[in-house]
Amino acid sequence: SGDALRIRMPFLPEGEYRQWLWVENHQTFSHNGSPTDLFHWENSDVGCVSDAVPAVFMTMQIEREEKRGKDVFGGYADYLRPLTASGHYDVIITDDTIRPSCPFNGQVTAYRLEDRWQNPLSGNSEQELVVYDRNNDGNVERGEHYLMGSGYRPDGSIANDAAFFGAARHAWRADGERVLGIGSDPSSANMLTLGCSAKKERNKGKAPDNRTVYLNGIRVELNEQRANGDIVVHISTGETQLTDNVRWCADSIVLPPLHGKDGRSLTLLAGKRLLIDRSRTPTRMALQEEVNGVRYFAPATRFTIGSGAMVRLEANSELKLENGSVLHVMPGAEVSLDPSAKLSVDASSRIILHGTAHLTGKSRMIRKLKKKGRIRSVA
Repeated sequence: SGDALRIRMPFLPEGEYRQWLWVENHQTFSHNGSPTDLFHWENSDVGCVSDAVPAVFMTMQIEREEKRGKDVFGGYADYLRPLTASGHYDVIITDDTIRPSCPFNGQVTAYRLEDRWQNPLSGNSEQELVVYDRNNDGNVERGEHYLMGSGYRPDGSIANDAAFFGAARHAWRADGERVLGIGSDPSSANMLTLGCSAKKERNKGKAPDNRTVYLNGIRVELNEQRANGDIVVHISTGETQLTDNVRWCADSIVLPPLHGKDGRSLTLLAGKRLLIDRSRTPTRMALQEEVNGVRYFAPATRFTIGSGAMVRLEANSELKLENGSVLHVMPGAEVSLDPSAKLSVDASSRIILHGTAHLTGKSRMIRKLKKKGRIRSVA
Protein backbone atom coordinates (compact mmCIF):
# COMPACT_ATOMS: atom_id res chain seq x y z
CA SER A 1 0.00 0.00 0.00
CA GLY A 2 1.08 3.60 -0.34
CA ASP A 3 3.74 4.80 -2.73
CA ALA A 4 6.68 2.72 -1.45
CA LEU A 5 7.70 -0.84 -0.61
CA ARG A 6 10.50 -1.69 1.82
CA ILE A 7 12.27 -5.05 1.79
CA ARG A 8 14.64 -6.10 4.54
CA MET A 9 17.84 -7.72 3.26
CA PRO A 10 18.14 -11.33 4.46
CA PHE A 11 21.17 -13.27 5.78
CA LEU A 12 22.95 -10.32 7.44
CA PRO A 13 24.35 -11.56 10.79
CA GLU A 14 23.30 -10.20 14.15
CA GLY A 15 25.58 -7.38 15.21
CA GLU A 16 25.93 -5.98 11.69
CA TYR A 17 24.06 -3.05 10.18
CA ARG A 18 20.57 -3.91 8.97
CA GLN A 19 19.69 -2.96 5.40
CA TRP A 20 16.39 -2.30 3.62
CA LEU A 21 15.68 -1.89 -0.08
CA TRP A 22 13.19 0.92 -0.79
CA VAL A 23 11.10 0.68 -3.99
CA GLU A 24 9.40 4.04 -4.51
CA ASN A 25 6.97 5.48 -7.06
CA HIS A 26 7.96 9.09 -7.79
CA GLN A 27 5.74 10.95 -10.23
CA THR A 28 7.69 14.25 -9.90
CA PHE A 29 6.36 17.61 -8.69
CA SER A 30 5.23 18.63 -12.17
CA HIS A 31 2.82 15.68 -12.24
CA ASN A 32 1.46 15.61 -8.70
CA GLY A 33 2.37 18.91 -7.05
CA SER A 34 3.85 17.14 -4.02
CA PRO A 35 6.72 19.09 -2.38
CA THR A 36 8.33 15.80 -1.36
CA ASP A 37 8.40 14.70 -5.01
CA LEU A 38 10.41 17.70 -6.20
CA PHE A 39 13.68 16.72 -7.91
CA HIS A 40 16.77 18.87 -7.43
CA TRP A 41 16.69 20.66 -10.80
CA GLU A 42 13.05 20.01 -11.70
CA ASN A 43 11.88 23.62 -11.57
CA SER A 44 15.03 25.15 -12.99
CA ASP A 45 15.49 26.59 -16.47
CA VAL A 46 18.89 24.94 -16.91
CA GLY A 47 18.57 23.34 -20.32
CA CYS A 48 21.49 20.94 -20.05
CA VAL A 49 20.10 19.06 -17.04
CA SER A 50 18.38 15.72 -17.64
CA ASP A 51 14.65 16.06 -16.94
CA ALA A 52 13.08 14.14 -14.07
CA VAL A 53 10.67 11.43 -15.26
CA PRO A 54 7.85 9.57 -13.49
CA ALA A 55 9.26 6.18 -12.56
CA VAL A 56 10.36 3.81 -9.81
CA PHE A 57 13.44 4.84 -7.88
CA MET A 58 15.28 2.42 -5.58
CA THR A 59 17.45 3.13 -2.57
CA MET A 60 19.21 1.03 0.08
CA GLN A 61 18.78 2.15 3.68
CA ILE A 62 21.69 1.23 5.98
CA GLU A 63 20.56 0.93 9.63
CA ARG A 64 19.32 4.33 11.05
CA GLU A 65 15.96 2.84 12.05
CA GLU A 66 15.47 5.03 15.14
CA LYS A 67 12.21 6.98 14.99
CA ARG A 68 12.16 8.44 18.51
CA GLY A 69 14.65 9.60 21.09
CA LYS A 70 17.89 11.54 21.27
CA ASP A 71 19.67 9.53 18.52
CA VAL A 72 17.21 10.31 15.74
CA PHE A 73 19.33 13.18 14.41
CA GLY A 74 22.73 11.66 15.25
CA GLY A 75 24.95 9.05 13.65
CA TYR A 76 26.04 8.70 10.04
CA ALA A 77 24.56 11.02 7.44
CA ASP A 78 25.19 8.95 4.29
CA TYR A 79 22.97 5.99 5.15
CA LEU A 80 20.85 6.08 1.97
CA ARG A 81 22.44 4.84 -1.24
CA PRO A 82 20.74 5.02 -4.64
CA LEU A 83 20.52 2.04 -6.97
CA THR A 84 20.60 3.61 -10.42
CA ALA A 85 19.13 1.81 -13.41
CA SER A 86 22.05 2.96 -15.57
CA GLY A 87 24.41 0.70 -13.62
CA HIS A 88 27.32 0.79 -11.17
CA TYR A 89 30.92 0.78 -12.38
CA ASP A 90 34.60 0.91 -11.58
CA VAL A 91 34.78 4.54 -12.69
CA ILE A 92 37.75 5.69 -14.79
CA ILE A 93 38.84 9.28 -14.21
CA THR A 94 40.42 10.48 -17.44
CA ASP A 95 42.82 13.27 -18.37
CA ASP A 96 40.21 14.72 -20.72
CA THR A 97 38.38 17.93 -19.94
CA ILE A 98 34.87 19.02 -20.87
CA ARG A 99 34.00 22.68 -21.31
CA PRO A 100 31.55 24.26 -20.69
CA SER A 101 30.36 21.83 -18.05
CA CYS A 102 26.74 21.50 -16.97
CA PRO A 103 25.25 23.32 -15.08
CA PHE A 104 27.82 25.82 -13.84
CA ASN A 105 29.92 26.19 -17.03
CA GLY A 106 33.65 26.19 -16.40
CA GLN A 107 35.83 23.15 -17.09
CA VAL A 108 35.70 19.68 -15.54
CA THR A 109 37.68 16.46 -15.77
CA ALA A 110 35.71 13.79 -17.60
CA TYR A 111 34.87 10.38 -16.19
CA ARG A 112 34.61 7.26 -18.35
CA LEU A 113 32.29 4.25 -17.94
CA GLU A 114 33.03 1.00 -19.79
CA ASP A 115 30.97 -2.19 -19.99
CA ARG A 116 33.98 -4.32 -19.05
CA TRP A 117 34.19 -2.47 -15.70
CA GLN A 118 30.57 -2.94 -14.67
CA ASN A 119 30.62 -3.64 -10.93
CA PRO A 120 27.09 -4.26 -9.63
CA LEU A 121 28.14 -5.34 -6.11
CA SER A 122 30.75 -2.74 -5.12
CA GLY A 123 31.00 -0.16 -7.90
CA ASN A 124 29.95 3.50 -7.97
CA SER A 125 26.86 5.06 -9.50
CA GLU A 126 26.75 8.46 -11.19
CA GLN A 127 25.04 9.92 -8.12
CA GLU A 128 27.98 9.22 -5.80
CA LEU A 129 31.20 11.00 -4.93
CA VAL A 130 33.96 8.78 -6.30
CA VAL A 131 37.00 8.66 -3.99
CA TYR A 132 40.51 7.97 -5.25
CA ASP A 133 44.06 8.44 -4.02
CA ARG A 134 44.63 11.79 -5.63
CA ASN A 135 47.91 12.55 -3.81
CA ASN A 136 49.28 8.98 -4.08
CA ASP A 137 49.95 8.61 -0.35
CA GLY A 138 48.38 5.14 -0.12
CA ASN A 139 45.09 6.30 1.42
CA VAL A 140 41.75 7.46 0.08
CA GLU A 141 40.18 10.23 2.15
CA ARG A 142 36.96 12.21 2.17
CA GLY A 143 38.65 15.23 0.62
CA GLU A 144 39.94 13.19 -2.35
CA HIS A 145 36.62 12.91 -4.08
CA TYR A 146 35.40 13.40 -7.62
CA LEU A 147 31.92 14.56 -8.62
CA MET A 148 30.49 12.76 -11.66
CA GLY A 149 29.05 15.65 -13.60
CA SER A 150 30.28 15.14 -17.17
CA GLY A 151 31.85 12.15 -18.87
CA TYR A 152 31.75 9.29 -21.36
CA ARG A 153 28.94 6.75 -21.36
CA PRO A 154 29.71 3.08 -22.15
CA ASP A 155 28.74 3.62 -25.80
CA GLY A 156 31.35 6.41 -26.08
CA SER A 157 28.87 9.28 -26.11
CA ILE A 158 29.41 12.29 -23.84
CA ALA A 159 26.91 12.95 -21.05
CA ASN A 160 27.19 16.56 -19.93
CA ASP A 161 24.08 16.75 -17.78
CA ALA A 162 25.05 17.10 -14.08
CA ALA A 163 24.40 13.38 -13.51
CA PHE A 164 25.45 13.66 -9.87
CA PHE A 165 22.15 15.43 -9.17
CA GLY A 166 20.17 12.72 -10.94
CA ALA A 167 19.35 11.85 -14.55
CA ALA A 168 16.44 10.27 -16.39
CA ARG A 169 18.59 7.18 -17.13
CA HIS A 170 18.81 6.49 -13.38
CA ALA A 171 15.07 5.75 -13.19
CA TRP A 172 13.57 2.27 -13.42
CA ARG A 173 10.83 2.25 -16.07
CA ALA A 174 8.57 -0.37 -17.59
CA ASP A 175 9.81 0.61 -21.07
CA GLY A 176 13.51 0.69 -20.07
CA GLU A 177 15.61 -0.95 -17.37
CA ARG A 178 12.87 -2.61 -15.35
CA VAL A 179 14.35 -5.60 -13.47
CA LEU A 180 16.47 -5.61 -10.31
CA GLY A 181 17.68 -9.10 -9.46
CA ILE A 182 20.59 -11.40 -8.74
CA GLY A 183 22.28 -10.79 -12.08
CA SER A 184 21.30 -7.19 -12.82
CA ASP A 185 23.52 -4.11 -12.53
CA PRO A 186 23.10 -3.03 -9.77
CA SER A 187 22.11 -6.20 -7.93
CA SER A 188 19.32 -6.89 -5.44
CA ALA A 189 21.91 -8.09 -2.89
CA ASN A 190 22.90 -6.13 0.21
CA MET A 191 25.81 -3.68 0.02
CA LEU A 192 29.24 -3.42 1.63
CA THR A 193 29.43 -0.69 4.27
CA LEU A 194 32.42 1.07 5.83
CA GLY A 195 31.81 3.66 8.52
CA CYS A 196 34.46 6.36 8.15
CA SER A 197 35.45 9.80 9.30
CA ALA A 198 37.27 12.02 6.82
CA LYS A 199 40.53 10.08 7.21
CA LYS A 200 39.85 7.02 9.36
CA GLU A 201 37.91 3.75 9.32
CA ARG A 202 35.90 3.84 12.52
CA ASN A 203 35.46 0.06 12.86
CA LYS A 204 38.52 -1.06 10.87
CA GLY A 205 36.31 -3.13 8.59
CA LYS A 206 34.78 -5.15 11.43
CA ALA A 207 31.22 -5.34 12.77
CA PRO A 208 28.89 -3.57 12.70
CA ASP A 209 30.16 -2.82 9.17
CA ASN A 210 28.87 -5.20 6.50
CA ARG A 211 31.87 -6.69 4.73
CA THR A 212 30.09 -9.54 2.93
CA VAL A 213 27.57 -9.45 0.08
CA TYR A 214 24.92 -12.15 0.48
CA LEU A 215 23.19 -13.10 -2.76
CA ASN A 216 19.49 -13.42 -2.05
CA GLY A 217 17.39 -14.22 -5.13
CA ILE A 218 15.07 -11.22 -4.65
CA ARG A 219 13.61 -9.85 -7.87
CA VAL A 220 11.83 -6.53 -8.44
CA GLU A 221 10.16 -6.23 -11.84
CA LEU A 222 8.17 -3.31 -13.26
CA ASN A 223 5.31 -4.66 -15.32
CA GLU A 224 3.25 -1.59 -16.17
CA GLN A 225 3.12 2.21 -15.82
CA ARG A 226 -0.42 3.52 -15.99
CA ALA A 227 -1.67 6.90 -17.20
CA ASN A 228 -2.90 7.85 -13.71
CA GLY A 229 0.62 7.39 -12.26
CA ASP A 230 0.13 3.91 -10.80
CA ILE A 231 3.01 1.50 -11.36
CA VAL A 232 2.51 -2.28 -11.27
CA VAL A 233 5.48 -3.99 -9.63
CA HIS A 234 6.05 -7.71 -9.12
CA ILE A 235 8.21 -8.64 -6.12
CA SER A 236 9.41 -12.24 -5.87
CA THR A 237 12.12 -14.50 -4.50
CA GLY A 238 13.82 -17.52 -5.98
CA GLU A 239 15.54 -15.80 -8.90
CA THR A 240 18.79 -17.71 -9.21
CA GLN A 241 19.45 -17.70 -12.97
CA LEU A 242 22.09 -15.49 -14.57
CA THR A 243 20.71 -14.56 -17.98
CA ASP A 244 23.50 -12.13 -18.97
CA ASN A 245 27.26 -11.87 -18.58
CA VAL A 246 28.07 -10.74 -15.03
CA ARG A 247 31.17 -9.42 -13.25
CA TRP A 248 31.13 -9.77 -9.46
CA CYS A 249 33.61 -8.01 -7.17
CA ALA A 250 33.47 -7.58 -3.39
CA ASP A 251 35.63 -8.28 -0.36
CA SER A 252 33.47 -11.32 0.30
CA ILE A 253 30.49 -12.79 -1.57
CA VAL A 254 28.39 -15.61 -0.15
CA LEU A 255 25.89 -17.77 -2.02
CA PRO A 256 23.51 -19.33 0.55
CA PRO A 257 21.59 -22.52 -0.31
CA LEU A 258 18.90 -20.69 -2.26
CA HIS A 259 16.17 -22.67 -3.99
CA GLY A 260 15.39 -21.24 -7.41
CA LYS A 261 12.65 -22.28 -9.78
CA ASP A 262 14.98 -24.94 -11.22
CA GLY A 263 15.85 -26.15 -7.72
CA ARG A 264 19.35 -24.68 -7.81
CA SER A 265 21.02 -21.87 -5.89
CA LEU A 266 22.67 -20.43 -9.01
CA THR A 267 22.42 -21.31 -12.69
CA LEU A 268 24.61 -19.75 -15.37
CA LEU A 269 22.58 -20.03 -18.54
CA ALA A 270 23.97 -21.36 -21.81
CA GLY A 271 26.62 -19.19 -23.45
CA LYS A 272 26.93 -16.72 -20.52
CA ARG A 273 29.98 -15.80 -18.45
CA LEU A 274 30.35 -15.18 -14.71
CA LEU A 275 33.58 -13.33 -13.92
CA ILE A 276 34.82 -13.21 -10.33
CA ASP A 277 37.25 -10.28 -10.29
CA ARG A 278 38.90 -7.75 -7.97
CA SER A 279 37.17 -4.42 -7.47
CA ARG A 280 38.94 -1.34 -8.76
CA THR A 281 36.51 0.74 -6.75
CA PRO A 282 37.89 1.32 -3.23
CA THR A 283 36.22 -0.72 -0.49
CA ARG A 284 38.89 0.18 2.10
CA MET A 285 40.67 3.45 2.84
CA ALA A 286 44.22 2.05 2.81
CA LEU A 287 46.04 0.70 -0.24
CA GLN A 288 45.70 -3.08 -0.17
CA GLU A 289 48.12 -4.07 -2.92
CA GLU A 290 49.70 -3.03 -6.19
CA VAL A 291 49.74 -5.67 -8.92
CA ASN A 292 51.10 -5.13 -12.43
CA GLY A 293 50.83 -1.38 -12.04
CA VAL A 294 47.22 -1.45 -10.76
CA ARG A 295 46.75 -0.03 -7.26
CA TYR A 296 43.93 -1.79 -5.44
CA PHE A 297 42.09 -0.26 -2.52
CA ALA A 298 40.01 -3.44 -2.22
CA PRO A 299 41.15 -6.94 -1.26
CA ALA A 300 40.91 -9.78 -3.75
CA THR A 301 37.40 -11.21 -3.98
CA ARG A 302 36.49 -14.25 -1.91
CA PHE A 303 33.39 -16.04 -3.23
CA THR A 304 31.93 -18.73 -0.97
CA ILE A 305 29.37 -21.28 -2.10
CA GLY A 306 27.66 -22.25 1.14
CA SER A 307 26.93 -25.76 2.37
CA GLY A 308 23.94 -27.22 0.59
CA ALA A 309 24.08 -24.75 -2.30
CA MET A 310 23.86 -26.16 -5.84
CA VAL A 311 25.43 -24.36 -8.80
CA ARG A 312 25.04 -25.34 -12.45
CA LEU A 313 26.92 -24.10 -15.53
CA GLU A 314 24.95 -24.80 -18.70
CA ALA A 315 26.31 -25.52 -22.19
CA ASN A 316 29.12 -23.22 -23.44
CA SER A 317 28.96 -21.04 -20.34
CA GLU A 318 32.08 -19.96 -18.44
CA LEU A 319 33.04 -19.38 -14.83
CA LYS A 320 36.18 -17.22 -14.76
CA LEU A 321 38.37 -16.24 -11.79
CA GLU A 322 40.90 -13.41 -12.13
CA ASN A 323 43.19 -11.14 -10.11
CA GLY A 324 43.62 -13.21 -6.97
CA SER A 325 39.99 -14.31 -6.65
CA VAL A 326 39.32 -17.37 -4.52
CA LEU A 327 36.25 -19.60 -4.82
CA HIS A 328 35.45 -21.66 -1.71
CA VAL A 329 33.07 -24.58 -2.22
CA MET A 330 31.96 -25.60 1.25
CA PRO A 331 31.12 -29.14 2.48
CA GLY A 332 27.88 -30.39 0.99
CA ALA A 333 27.89 -27.81 -1.81
CA GLU A 334 27.92 -28.85 -5.46
CA VAL A 335 29.19 -27.16 -8.64
CA SER A 336 28.35 -29.04 -11.83
CA LEU A 337 29.44 -28.07 -15.33
CA ASP A 338 27.97 -29.14 -18.64
CA PRO A 339 30.67 -30.98 -20.63
CA SER A 340 30.96 -27.95 -22.92
CA ALA A 341 31.13 -25.41 -20.06
CA LYS A 342 34.47 -23.79 -19.29
CA LEU A 343 36.26 -23.18 -16.00
CA SER A 344 39.01 -20.51 -16.28
CA VAL A 345 41.29 -19.80 -13.31
CA ASP A 346 44.25 -17.48 -13.82
CA ALA A 347 47.62 -18.09 -12.12
CA SER A 348 46.78 -15.81 -9.18
CA SER A 349 43.38 -17.35 -8.39
CA ARG A 350 42.22 -20.59 -6.75
CA ILE A 351 39.26 -22.90 -6.24
CA ILE A 352 39.22 -24.55 -2.81
CA LEU A 353 37.05 -27.63 -2.28
CA HIS A 354 36.22 -28.19 1.38
CA GLY A 355 35.45 -31.67 2.70
CA THR A 356 32.51 -33.22 0.87
CA ALA A 357 32.20 -30.43 -1.70
CA HIS A 358 31.66 -31.66 -5.27
CA LEU A 359 32.98 -30.21 -8.53
CA THR A 360 32.04 -32.04 -11.71
CA GLY A 361 32.70 -31.19 -15.33
CA LYS A 362 34.95 -32.05 -18.23
CA SER A 363 37.46 -34.36 -16.54
CA ARG A 364 40.44 -33.26 -18.64
CA MET A 365 39.87 -29.59 -17.80
CA ILE A 366 39.55 -30.27 -14.07
CA ARG A 367 42.63 -32.53 -14.01
CA LYS A 368 44.66 -29.82 -15.74
CA LEU A 369 43.63 -27.17 -13.23
CA LYS A 370 44.38 -29.50 -10.32
CA LYS A 371 47.82 -30.27 -11.74
CA LYS A 372 48.56 -26.52 -11.89
CA GLY A 373 47.44 -26.15 -8.28
CA ARG A 374 44.48 -23.95 -9.19
CA ILE A 375 41.96 -26.43 -7.79
CA ARG A 376 42.78 -27.69 -4.32
CA SER A 377 41.02 -29.92 -1.81
CA VAL A 378 41.17 -29.43 1.95
CA ALA A 379 39.67 -31.47 4.79
